[in-house]
Amino acid sequence: MIPALVLMVLAAPAAPAPVTKLAAVPFVAVDLPAGKAEVYVEQLSVSLRTHGFSVTTPKDIGTALGLERQRQLLGCAEASCLVELAGALGVEGVVNGQVVRTAEAFRVALKVVSPKDGSVLFSFADSAPTEDGLYAALERGAQEAAVALLGLRLVKSTVPVVVTIVGGVAVVVGLVFAGRAGATYELLERRGAAALEFQSLAPIVAQGKLEQGLALGFLGAGGLGVLGGLLWYALAPLYPVKVALGAVPGRWTAGLEVMW
Repeated sequence: MIPALVLMVLAAPAAPAPVTKLAAVPFVAVDLPAGKAEVYVEQLSVSLRTHGFSVTTPKDIGTALGLERQRQLLGCAEASCLVELAGALGVEGVVNGQVVRTAEAFRVALKVVSPKDGSVLFSFADSAPTEDGLYAALERGAQEAAVALLGLRLVKSTVPVVVTIVGGVAVVVGLVFAGRAGATYELLERRGAAALEFQSLAPIVAQGKLEQGLALGFLGAGGLGVLGGLLWYALAPLYPVKVALGAVPGRWTAGLEVMW
């Protein structure tokens, strides 16, 4: 049994290495004013950097390779051109995309292509009714690229569960303090103030008030936490909650997105 388990572990495929260095090439823009595609590439590059990528933009490529060689490589769709471009820039993926404006919406499609074999490492497509919505779509594309290429883990509906559990713990603590406060006041009532010296009465009363206050605080906060967590979890299918957690080279990163 043990050797079989060892063989299974050894045979398990290794996790793909994170793709951290990207080169963004000019977008294809359809029915858009001249220069808009360059704006969208720059916006996407900013979002990708925010999520942990190192991105070389078309402007950076021109600086590194020279304008003439940039035009030759970026205007070539052959795999050999991608290999040469990646080798010259030291990147692990090439980002290209297309933005189309229709009568109803802006449509964007993004791909990250491996310069080694031309395989698609990541793809994303979305649409938005306005240009502001298009920028939000580019941000979502960058976030999903981080999940796919940097090894971040996307967990849905985890936050409401945690809130509910923490709220439940707070309720239990509140019940404990309520029991202690009840025992303290029962002691005062049973023995009576006359049976206690004045010096010993004050600390007992103060302790009872403190325990009562803590009980009310924990029960109130815990009850709201449980109720809020259960409602949040129930509404999660309608309003998805996404939490991205993981290690980006050089730091840890976490992101929370609530889709309304």
